[in-house]
Amino acid sequence: MKNYNTIIEELDTKISNVQTEIDKVNTSALKVQKVNIKKLYESYVNNILDMQTTSFATLNGTEVLVWDDRFSKFWKTPNILSIDEVHNKIKELNPSKDNEHYQRLISNSGSFISYMDFENYYLKGNSESSFSLTLYAWDKLKYIEYFNNRYKSTDDNSCGLINAISNDIYRDIKAGQNNISFKSYHTDISVGDEDANYQYQIYSFTLSRLKEYNYSDDYNNKVIDFDKKINDLDMYSRQLSVYSSFMKTMLDLHNDIDVSNFPDTSDLIDNLNELKRQKRVNFRLKIYNDIDDKVIDNIDFVNERNDGYKYGEMKHIRRFYTTKSIAVNNVFRVQVLKRLESKVKLRIFINKEFYNKEGVLTKYSSNSSTRVYTPMYIEKNVDIRLYIDFIQKYLDAVSKYGLLNEDDKEILDKINFNKSNLYTTQANNVDNWKWQFTKIVTDSYDTSQLTLIEW
Repeated sequence: MKNYNTIIEELDTKISNVQTEIDKVNTSALKVQKVNIKKLYESYVNNILDMQTTSFATLNGTEVLVWDDRFSKFWKTPNILSIDEVHNKIKELNPSKDNEHYQRLISNSGSFISYMDFENYYLKGNSESSFSLTLYAWDKLKYIEYFNNRYKSTDDNSCGLINAISNDIYRDIKAGQNNISFKSYHTDISVGDEDANYQYQIYSFTLSRLKEYNYSDDYNNKVIDFDKKINDLDMYSRQLSVYSSFMKTMLDLHNDIDVSNFPDTSDLIDNLNELKRQKRVNFRLKIYNDIDDKVIDNIDFVNERNDGYKYGEMKHIRRFYTTKSIAVNNVFRVQVLKRLESKVKLRIFINKEFYNKEGVLTKYSSNSSTRVYTPMYIEKNVDIRLYIDFIQKYLDAVSKYGLLNEDDKEILDKINFNKSNLYTTQANNVDNWKWQFTKIVTDSYDTSQLTLIEW
């Protein structure tokens, strides 16, 4: 006869060894990934600084801000609190130091995308995700004018203004500023019959504030200021020249530095899954061959707040499907009487609700205080798989949650545990089976008033 405990222990050892090998491969791949993420992050920082230096010289001292939609923030946010107009407004509002909006404003002003922001994003599996970078030719004077106009009102209370300034810090910085947004996709750039070649490329770019139709700004003379329009187009042309070069370099960096993490563990995982399958098979064989009698005790289904019991889950554990469509509720014990070729003969025990009238069991009573739950049983031939499913469901729950300590009255009182709440009425077709009382019931009660029809 097979020793299933030994077989399962040997499989557990093999599973552990294979999992260790998988962990080694994953750890090694993760180290390489983190090195590459750091390399890409540093390349980002350096490339942005180079672009900003170029734009300062090419775009007449323009400060360029880079908004990254992966992080919903700027790579380097202007320190708006150092601007006199903003500083004075905040001083005027005089927020308390523990005001959460004021603290968030301090945190966001002058903030930047950190390496940990960058690393966490790519460790979550975003190595091939599309993203957008929007470059703002930031005009500080335009920002100050917008800020003063928006927050000059004194009608709002100081707390409300602080909340608005904090919540809309990024929107205010962007407001009315010329920008070009670049959308990049990770896509197959192969042609014809070439093998697939996935790389990042610029999918599209958008010029803000550049209209398809342009009308006269001079409402009196209806004259279009073409010199201004030419200057605007020239400004966009110079910006696009600088920004597009920057974006091409950025995407070259992405295509050269692999920040993905796809370790080759497929063979190991296949092996692991096969070992787990063998363990499941042998565990089910162990249940069938080694368990002759199993009592279904209450599982420790205490809720997350530790102030109640999950009766529904315990009811599910005690529900035994003797066929695919017929369920027996309140099962608290199963005995194996005989193992057949495709079925197993079982004695199934349930608790049944009756009323005790001075030692006589009755089906009905107006006095709920006399309610009792008595054990009954029936013998049934059941499909082997359904029997194993029932026992495995219980054993899995015991392994995961443990048993309820019914000797600890303090715990039971805290969760208001009541065994009567575990009782479920049987379906009529099950209720009318030829259930038998156990000897302890017939020795303790007079069952003569109960007939088969009554239960």
